[in-house]
This record gives sequence, structure tokens and C-alpha cells, in this order.
Amino acid sequence: MSDARSSPLQRLIASAVVLPLGLGAKFVDELPTAVAAANSRADAIRAAGSAAIARAIAELQRLGGPAAPAPPPSGAAGLAPTTEIEVEPVAHPPADALALPDYDQLPAAHIVGKLADLTAGERDDIEAYESAHRNRRTVLGRLDQLRVAGPG
Repeated sequence: MSDARSSPLQRLIASAVVLPLGLGAKFVDELPTAVAAANSRADAIRAAGSAAIARAIAELQRLGGPAAPAPPPSGAAGLAPTTEIEVEPVAHPPADALALPDYDQLPAAHIVGKLADLTAGERDDIEAYESAHRNRRTVLGRLDQLRVAGPG
């Protein structure tokens, strides 16, 4: 049968078969390129992570923290085995010793509004407690702002 005599239904059926086959062939052709690009990105991310870990370990050693093993060489095949680093818990005051009564029941907006009226030591206690418990970004962010602003 020629195309001139084909009914619209026959052309539609032919398109429904040919189009998926063409897309499947294109997918198969482009798959190796996509996999190679993803592997390249994964290698770059792995190298950046190793560099960040090396900087963090160097900073810990500079500050007199516990010595940690060297990070795996960049470009290592697969993921490196994990190494546990012992971290001593940071002491923080109990909630009832904080400058804001009933701290655990206060919403972040209430705490943020009162931080400027506290001493630097009281804010340090709140920061240690907040970091160890709820870790609310609004509270910790405001504490950072007040620290940068300094006294006054």
C-alpha cells in the first residue's frame, strides 16, 4: 500500500510503533555518554569532598584537636572506608540554668527577640544548649549576627 492510500488510522498506528523505537534507539546511543558524564561529576565531587576533609583535619590539628588519619588519595576507586574520629562532647548548661526561663518551651521568634538584651556569656550558654538540642537556624543565625556586631 502506498502512503497516498493509507488511512489516517494506519499512519497513526505506524507512528505509534516507529516513534517509540526511534526514541529507544536514541536512548541506547546516548546512554554511555550520560553515564560517563555522571561518573566525571561524581569524581569531581569526591575530590572536592576529600579536599574539604583534609582542610578540616588540618584545622582541627592546628587548634590542638585529636589527630586524625590522612584522607584517602583523590581519585581513589570507589568509596574509602570510613574512619571514626572520637569527639569529646561539648558541655552545655542545663535548660533551667539558661538566662531565659522555660527555654525549651519558647518559640524561636521569642528567643531571637530577647538575645540582644543578654550578656555575651549568657548568649554563649544559649548557643551551646541550642546547638546540642534543637539546632534552630533562626536562633543560631541571630547569635552569629550579635557576635559579629560585637559589644555596643
